[in-house]
Amino acid sequence: MNPDKEKIQLRDQIIGLEEHALRKSYFPLLQQQVEALKATQRSLEHKAEELENMRRRAEESEANYRELFDKSGEAIIVHDLQSLRVLEVNQAFTDLFGYAREEAVQLSPQDLAAPDSHAMLDAMFGTESQTNSDIQYFELLARRKDGTEFWVGVTVKYASIRGERRILTTTHDITDRKRAEAAVIEANRLLEEKVERRTHELARANQELSTLLEHLRNAQHQIVQGEKLAALGSLVAGVAHELNTPIGNSLMLASALQDKREEFAAKVAAGLRRSDLLEFTDYLSEGFGSLLSSLNRAGELVASFKELAVDQTSSRRRKFDLHEIINETTLMQGPSLRRACVCLHNEIPAGIMMDSYPGPLGQVIGNLLNNALKHGFEDRQSGVITISASTEADRVELVFADNGCGIKPEHLPRVFDPFFTTKLGQGGSGLGLHILYNLVTGALGGTVRLESTPGEGARFFLNLPLVASKISEPESE
Repeated sequence: MNPDKEKIQLRDQIIGLEEHALRKSYFPLLQQQVEALKATQRSLEHKAEELENMRRRAEESEANYRELFDKSGEAIIVHDLQSLRVLEVNQAFTDLFGYAREEAVQLSPQDLAAPDSHAMLDAMFGTESQTNSDIQYFELLARRKDGTEFWVGVTVKYASIRGERRILTTTHDITDRKRAEAAVIEANRLLEEKVERRTHELARANQELSTLLEHLRNAQHQIVQGEKLAALGSLVAGVAHELNTPIGNSLMLASALQDKREEFAAKVAAGLRRSDLLEFTDYLSEGFGSLLSSLNRAGELVASFKELAVDQTSSRRRKFDLHEIINETTLMQGPSLRRACVCLHNEIPAGIMMDSYPGPLGQVIGNLLNNALKHGFEDRQSGVITISASTEADRVELVFADNGCGIKPEHLPRVFDPFFTTKLGQGGSGLGLHILYNLVTGALGGTVRLESTPGEGARFFLNLPLVASKISEPESE
């Protein structure tokens, strides 16, 4: 065998034995280090994966932000915190202001605002501490690239974008709203002017109406006074007619007695006989008896007229018998009733005592009689009027009924209205029943209602207190 070859083999064996010994000695340590390196590798791979995910999420967030930023309906401007220069804008900004994105960069707020709004920029872009946590809103006049001016609403907010402090503003066009507000303000101004003008016109119209109303009241008062004078004239005519008979009889008797006295004086001068004296004394007894009877009747009529006249002119309050006051009132209407061939029946029982106002009550009955004669029996040859009464508790119901032509149904709701008459231009004033209504509901403190059927007459129901209220004062009219 070749010695060199043997040496080489021996050397290899020795080296193999040494490597075997080394492997046996350092294998566990090497194995631990290998495992540690593998764990480190896995950790680095995991972190690399996380970093990759973070990068993808950042890219997605950036894409979402860019998409939202560009697709926002409002113009968004990102300003530098210190210089306030424009750093970034979205598509809505370019559409609204007319600047391309490349042109918008480095523009200042003054470039985007009208000259009249420059003073407001100081309030908008104050110190960061003033607006750090708040979103502030401003309205100002903006200016486009072409120089046209328009109204915008601007919100200002300090925000952190990509780790940098920025001023974020959003802007939207409010020109239409401002125009509408201006139109509303102008409309309000015109409306106020119109209201003021109308107010003056209404005040003038009210003054004219007040004057007209005063004239109307004066005219109504004059008409009422005319009605009273007409009623008084009718009353005087009735009294004169009633007094004519007893006074005429008295004059005739006085004249006959005067003739008899002259005849007796002639007989005395020629020689008086006993039979002549007895005849003269008998004639005197009969004549004076008839004269006293006629004069007493005239005195009763005068006293009744005086009492009725005092009641109607003074509207004094006193106690009276209802039957008697109706008799006194209707007595003076005797001539009118006879001319119209109307019989009046006073069916009120005696003894119904009232403490009220006989004057207004007499005027009410007189107005009812005149109304019946003028309207109820106008085209009739005769008629009947009945006045009756009944008491219940402390009230009396007075019923005035006639069998005349009645009242049409369409006229019933208006009969008590002032100046309503179916005889307009024929002597009717339309105030008779209106005055009646006021007297019954006012001075007398009662109520009045009407029932009527065409062709069957009318019935007025007057419900009155037996004792008028102490606070109820009769109206002068």
